[in-house]
Amino acid sequence: MPRVALTAFVLLLAFSIPAEAQTPDARAAAEARTILDRNLKAHPPAIQLETRPARHINASMVFAIGASKLAADQWFLYMPLPPETAGQTHITYKATPEVSKTAEPTGLKQPLLLWQIQAAANQKNMVAVNITYSADLLSHKLVPGPAAEIPALPDDQRTAYTAATPLLDWSAQSFQDWLAKNSLRPAANETDVDLARRIFLHLKEHSNFEFKDGIERRVSRTCAIMKTDCGGLTALYVAALRANGIPARQLVGRWAQSAKKDEKLYGKPWQQEHIKAEFYAGGIGWVPVDVSVAVDYDKKPGSLQHFGQDPGNFLTFHYDADITLNVPQQGQKSIRFMQEPAYFFQGRGSLEGEVKQSDWIVETARPRK
Repeated sequence: MPRVALTAFVLLLAFSIPAEAQTPDARAAAEARTILDRNLKAHPPAIQLETRPARHINASMVFAIGASKLAADQWFLYMPLPPETAGQTHITYKATPEVSKTAEPTGLKQPLLLWQIQAAANQKNMVAVNITYSADLLSHKLVPGPAAEIPALPDDQRTAYTAATPLLDWSAQSFQDWLAKNSLRPAANETDVDLARRIFLHLKEHSNFEFKDGIERRVSRTCAIMKTDCGGLTALYVAALRANGIPARQLVGRWAQSAKKDEKLYGKPWQQEHIKAEFYAGGIGWVPVDVSVAVDYDKKPGSLQHFGQDPGNFLTFHYDADITLNVPQQGQKSIRFMQEPAYFFQGRGSLEGEVKQSDWIVETARPRK
């Protein structure tokens, strides 16, 4: 089926639901998507995403957890298996002890790595693991030029990356009111890139960065205070795009550089953890955006230094905020922003007073040919 016809068919399905049966937020998103698709057809993008090799990395995470009141018989530790994206390819890994592959049982069903470790008789109160990810990182940025032949986003992905979630609760009335108050809906001739750029600049000029324990990140609340960290700022951005029918997602991971001993960010321990975002633009693909760095460091009005360009210095672990785990004999567990191993045990005692030690070591080489 031709691409234009396929798009029209998908839209026909989307709008086969009677308008009166749609909630106001869903109706607003559908109307926004209609405007964006009409403008995209009338004004095809004169830009494309240029991708170039940036560097090859071997990134190692060393992690240990222990507690004096614990007598574990078996440990279960999980880490994401980084996805292949426009910014990272040829992902491989080596882990000690050995790991097995698994995946989320629900949601995006993202790939995971699992350690199942029998506790040694003399080490029932602690466990240690390490994993090294190897990847080719690529820079990618928007440049002038005719749109490339980019496949349409599959329907299941479009649905997943426009959905509301507990964090991205864009259907909440407070968030809908915030969008309306700030005119964050498509203008007459705006395409998805135009609207995404305007929302980026609005957040850049009207948000503040804050990094502390227990910080609020739910978008129905942060849209009122406009002060949060990288997880909260990217959530605001992604939610605003999804509320307009633009597929968008958070990229959870770490900077591709080694952690420094005892380094802190705004007074809190930090080992290069960060969260970025990207959105899917018709005829272009997944476009990179770093909202929080723009808010925190780029004070030049109107600057687009962190919109539509990425130097290839970040390793994405997983998409969006929450990862669902199916832990043996414990059922499903939800972990938010899995930037280090999630850990569970079977046995006696508790993790009260737990002590964690970790490190993030990155070796960089020239990009492979």
